Formats: sequence, C-alpha cells, structure tokens
Amino acid sequence: MRVRAMVIAVALLIIIVCIVWAKMNYISVRFADEIALRYHYGDTQIDAAITDDSEVSELKRILNGISFRDNLSCGFSMDVSITFSDGNKSITLCPAAGDTCPFLRVNDSDRYIRISNKQRQQLANILEKYGMVLPC
Repeated sequence: MRVRAMVIAVALLIIIVCIVWAKMNYISVRFADEIALRYHYGDTQIDAAITDDSEVSELKRILNGISFRDNLSCGFSMDVSITFSDGNKSITLCPAAGDTCPFLRVNDSDRYIRISNKQRQQLANILEKYGMVLPC
C-alpha cells in the first residue's frame, strides 16, 4: 500500500510541476487592446495599427503558445514585428522574416513560440493587408 501511495504522490507532483511550468512559459496576447505592426524592410517602412476587430481577434487567437528557450538561426528582427499592448504591458512577437520558419521570437530575447503552418498562413494573410509580406 505504501508503494502505491508513493507512486500516486510522485505522479501528482509531476503533473503539478508540468502545469506550473506550462503556465510560467505560456505567452498570451489576449490582454491586448492595441496591436501595432512594424515592417522596416528594404525600401518599405510601415508602422500601422490593426483596428479591424475581426483581425485583432484572429491575431489574438493564433499568436499564443508555450514559449521555449533556444538560439534559432531564422531571420528575426524587431524591424519586422507585431506588438500587443494594453497601455501598461506589451509583448512583441517577431516572425521569421526571411523564410517560412514556424517560430516567432518573443520580444528581443532568446524565447520563441511555435505556430502551425496554417496559423503562419493566416498571419501572413492579415499582415499582407497592411503591406507586410512574409517571407520577405
């Protein structure tokens, strides 16, 4: 009986640690009420705000995820970025500009989130409306 109780306790502890880890590393942009785009690439200089409610909702839906630490070599730059803000807090996500890499860098850090190919295409479709072309 004692062994069984210990196995259950260890299993519960592992589950709790996994949940806490996921919560600590989960990137959510749902808090934002403003979304700003920056696309300074080559001769194109775009600074725009997304105001269409359906596009804001779509971006909030697709650009959330568990972040991870890495040193990816995809072409990330703060000059090709999407900033989510509520006036007090902000998160900037940088899609890989030069290729179809499914990762977005979080702020100017070594943390990234992964989106699916479908989500990347949805992102590209929204950004195209504002003159941003991915991959550039």
